[in-house]
Amino acid sequence: MKKAICFALTVLFIATTGVYADVTIRVTDTNKRIMRVTYLWTDSKAGATKFEAGPLLFASTPIKVISVIEKNTEQDLEAKIFQKDGKQWLLVEYPNPVPKGGNYKLDVTIEAETEWISKDSKGKHVFTYKTGHVAFFVLPKGHAVVYSNYPVLVYERRGNTVLQVKESGTKELIFKTMAFSTD
Repeated sequence: MKKAICFALTVLFIATTGVYADVTIRVTDTNKRIMRVTYLWTDSKAGATKFEAGPLLFASTPIKVISVIEKNTEQDLEAKIFQKDGKQWLLVEYPNPVPKGGNYKLDVTIEAETEWISKDSKGKHVFTYKTGHVAFFVLPKGHAVVYSNYPVLVYERRGNTVLQVKESGTKELIFKTMAFSTD
């Protein structure tokens, strides 16, 4: 219940502060349960000098920041992970305040082990992710989706199956996949 409340507060915070996002979830290692998550956040709050996001609930280990790129200028920015109320949050400090009428577009990629990857009793991989964003879920190579609890557009990109959820709004996505061989 606490996770649901934290998640709802995060979505409410983002919705009321001029910050919008899409998310891409990539499963990079099913055995080690590693998820790489890329957020595209747009911050148009004039005068803002930093950006905080969280709690980042998918992570069950310390989060590793892979990259932070300001997309308007393609400039790399520094980011820190910090603890707040026992949860991991992201902090990005801007080189200059957000100008009036302007924005920062942040492409943030982070990675961590997660408890949201498992196997069911029939050997299917189960992937769960809670989000309030438009979402892309990239399955590991060699996996085909066999179940989704939410309407998705399914397609292949660069050898991976991609599930696209076009609706925003709070949802818990659950996908089941089967590994297959191309031999």
